[in-house]
Parts: sequence; C-alpha cells; structure tokens
Amino acid sequence: KEIKADGTERDLAGKWRHPKWRWNASLDWTLNDWSATARVNYISKYDDDIDAGATGTVDSFTTLDTNVSYQGFKNLKLTLGANNLFDEEPPFSAADFMGYDTETHSSQGRFAYVKASYRF
Repeated sequence: KEIKADGTERDLAGKWRHPKWRWNASLDWTLNDWSATARVNYISKYDDDIDAGATGTVDSFTTLDTNVSYQGFKNLKLTLGANNLFDEEPPFSAADFMGYDTETHSSQGRFAYVKASYRF
C-alpha cells in the first residue's frame, strides 16, 4: 500500500510495477552422490503504466531454473545447470522504451553453466 501526502492509502497490488503475486517454489532431490534442484519463479500480471500512455496489462512471467550435481569425488562437487531453462522472454510493456518493465522483469535468456567446487 502507498500512503499519499494527505494520509489516505492506495492499494498498489496489480498496478504498474506492483504485481499482486510474486513467488518462487523449489524441489530438491538427493540420492547417494547425486542431487538435483528445480525452481519455478513466478510474477503475476499487472496493469501497464497508464501515466505513460500505455493501456492493457503486462502478462505474467514464469521461468524455470534447474541444476544437477555429482559429488562422488573426494572434496569435489561438479554441477551442471541452467537458469531460465526454456528461454522465456519478459512480457511486453508499452510503457518502457525497452519493451518490457526493466524494474520488475529480467531480460536474461537461458543461461547454462558448469561449476566445479573443491573444498580444502
């Protein structure tokens, strides 16, 4: 909620840059030397910026991050993963010159990585 200068409140949920819902859910799995994680990231739809002349809504945005790790070597853990696995693009917003709400959504596409961690 926003408190205006006159002391009144305004509910911003679902308005420009204030999605009503934003959540992450993850599932972890482990068996012997193997482990895996999947995380779903969700941002609900909200009204586009009327003050900037845009009408309509900015659609919801869902991405999936995953990784799998193996730690069967002494002190060494190998990980293979991807953020935004399905290469989702941020939803369109007519109010921003970039074509999406840069303060609420990330434009980073699929990002795959390999990681090695060694403990001394």
